[in-house]
Amino acid sequence: MSMNQIECYPTLRERGQITIPEETRELLGLQPGDRLKLTVEKATTEN
Repeated sequence: MSMNQIECYPTLRERGQITIPEETRELLGLQPGDRLKLTVEKATTEN
């Protein structure tokens, strides 16, 4: 993966929001107001 593509697993909240983990935001240099392109794939959970 390049430094403009990082894999992470945020959780979708009730109101349809996700929080991008701090480490991911820092690695990508993301700032409030930045626009992102999302490619969404539902992850399976192991219990």
